[in-house]
Amino acid sequence: MRISAAKACLTALLCGCLLAIADTSRFIRQNPVQKNFPAKDLVSLRNDFLTAEFARDSLGRLVSLKYRGEELLTPFERTVWVGNPLMETSSCNVFGFRDLLWGVRMTTLDLPADSVERIGDHGVAIVVSNYGNTPLKLMKSVTLAKGGCLLRHEVNLSNHGAIPCSYSLWLNLIPRQPFHPLIPVAGGLLKQFALGNNFYEPGEDWIAAQLENPPVVMALSWDDSELEPDGRFYSHGAPNLNTFEAIFHKRELAVGQCGRHAYSLLVLPGLPGLNALAGSIGIAAVPCDTGCRLLFSAAEPTPAQLAQLHYLDSKATSLSIPELTPGKLWETTVPERPLSMLLEEGGVFPFHY
Repeated sequence: MRISAAKACLTALLCGCLLAIADTSRFIRQNPVQKNFPAKDLVSLRNDFLTAEFARDSLGRLVSLKYRGEELLTPFERTVWVGNPLMETSSCNVFGFRDLLWGVRMTTLDLPADSVERIGDHGVAIVVSNYGNTPLKLMKSVTLAKGGCLLRHEVNLSNHGAIPCSYSLWLNLIPRQPFHPLIPVAGGLLKQFALGNNFYEPGEDWIAAQLENPPVVMALSWDDSELEPDGRFYSHGAPNLNTFEAIFHKRELAVGQCGRHAYSLLVLPGLPGLNALAGSIGIAAVPCDTGCRLLFSAAEPTPAQLAQLHYLDSKATSLSIPELTPGKLWETTVPERPLSMLLEEGGVFPFHY
């Protein structure tokens, strides 16, 4: 097919422009500048306990989470390369919290979302097309519990590509350092530190870390169906950082199909660790001279309820749990370390040690 002289000229001109843009960095000095997000690019949620900030220009990433003014996350750092009149590029240290897709590198990067907007007083909606350069469209809502220390996340990922695709949702929360991972694995054990790359068979529908300053436990929890049949826990252990990560089971999506997920981020003030999680109530079990101290911290207000604690040799004791308020510990002492707790309203919650 012959191309007209006019078309050939236009093609050459466009190619020249593209080459000039691509080669700009050879002639223009670009300087790295650390830039925080301006207030207009952040969407904030606040209550009496937590302040959460989400960045429009970074996939709706949670870049700051404060408990009563104290930062709980490792600082998110963003570097912008300035000096190029055609475009500014950026890089980041990949901290902050956002939804990752296992094996998809671009979900860790510093990229703009389609929209990050407030929903009423306590919610934010995030929309990203082609999430992580995949055919998946992310539509997400985050709700801050009124009067509580809890962020509820609802995530929809729809396949708007031309062929079926698969993905595994991956949660990786990096709190303020120093912190100590609390990973409940199969067999009732609680993994806290191991060097190298480690995969574990999950023993619970939560994963957590204990912060030293401020003294709180941060936990992620979800419905147990998220891990079945092939979900797993992962931890990267290094001298300066030891992660606690959850990889949900692999989803297969036909064209037009949507995958739905729900999980919560809980802040449990005052706990020296986490051995069991009963809904939004965290429990630390601490051995003492008279048996075992149980410390309860709630991420949202909970009514008084009755429970039964189970021990070795089929022993059991009853427990009356009072009304619990976020930010306040309730403590009791039992004869020995319990294996599980049964709530009268339903649910059996194992302890991990």
